[in-house]
Amino acid sequence: MDVSVDKLVEKLYEEGVRRAQDEAREILQQAEQKAQQIMEEAKRESMQIRQEAEKKAKRIYEELQGELKMAIHTAIAELREKLRYEILRQSVEEPVRQDMLKDREFLKKAILIVLEKVEGDFELRVPEDLAEDLRNYFKSDIGKIFQKMEIKVEGQSKGFTIEAKERGYALEFSDDTLIAFFAKYLKEASASYLKYP
Repeated sequence: MDVSVDKLVEKLYEEGVRRAQDEAREILQQAEQKAQQIMEEAKRESMQIRQEAEKKAKRIYEELQGELKMAIHTAIAELREKLRYEILRQSVEEPVRQDMLKDREFLKKAILIVLEKVEGDFELRVPEDLAEDLRNYFKSDIGKIFQKMEIKVEGQSKGFTIEAKERGYALEFSDDTLIAFFAKYLKEASASYLKYP
């Protein structure tokens, strides 16, 4: 009987160990499956986070590219405008302000050309420093042509104004109007050189 009890105990022991091993295997298998599911879920989530991050990065990149392009175009437009201004200043403003309207002979000839085209009574308005010189100039033989002309002093302006009283208009030839006149043509010419491709 001792042998059979020992065998029975051994058999029960072996069966308990087998069951424990089977349960342990099953628990381990379930744990591995659960770990696999967790890993797959983590991969999906990380993939989703990565895709969202890539989309966001792409959107930010495209926005920055758009802003950069706009900034470049703005900078080029400003540079182009500054170049036009500098070209205008150096090629028109400085010569007109420094030379053209200070040259008495040029002014006399310009006034004479314009006055030959004006009909009827007219008034010539000039800066104070030019008035006496022009009065003497027009008193000579040329002055006979312009007997209906009145010369008036006009403040501190540079240049001259001819007002045709009967016709109701005035022609102004100041440094500002001459610069504006020349600038119009210069802007057209310089624009062709300063175009952005």
